[in-house]
Amino acid sequence: MFFLNSNEKTWKVVKVFISLAHELKITVVAEGVENRSQIEKLKEINCDLVQGYYYSKPLPEEEFIYWVSKRG
Repeated sequence: MFFLNSNEKTWKVVKVFISLAHELKITVVAEGVENRSQIEKLKEINCDLVQGYYYSKPLPEEEFIYWVSKRG
């Protein structure tokens, strides 16, 4: 939800969440990432992993395995 109407304040909140999670030794996964600018911003603020429609729509297991095998 944070990424739908993101602005400077939104990104500050996300950055604090990520920082807190890292202090607690938690790996951070950003869900719902839909464009390259969101990915770049998440990299800047040290998000560990991202997932979302930017890469692929949700897939059944068999389709996911095929999708991954084509990318390797």
